[in-house]
Amino acid sequence: MDISSSYKLIKNSIVAFMVKYVPVYNQSVPPQYPPIIGTGFVVRGDGIIATNAHVVKACQIASTPPNAPKMNGPYAASCSS
Repeated sequence: MDISSSYKLIKNSIVAFMVKYVPVYNQSVPPQYPPIIGTGFVVRGDGIIATNAHVVKACQIASTPPNAPKMNGPYAASCSS
């Protein structure tokens, strides 16, 4: 199987972790979106994702602004489609 065929087979299991809230320090320079902090892949049908330690650490230190809706975490995970 070539790399293109392999990618087509697994692409729906690839996950990108992105921060939802990006502090703006310079109003004249817009932040880049989406600010991806790392990737992982789905390892089980119930949604368990494997990723690297640096991604877990980045998710742990991501912050949510005080005026954000309740139950709205500071990061999101999105699968390829």
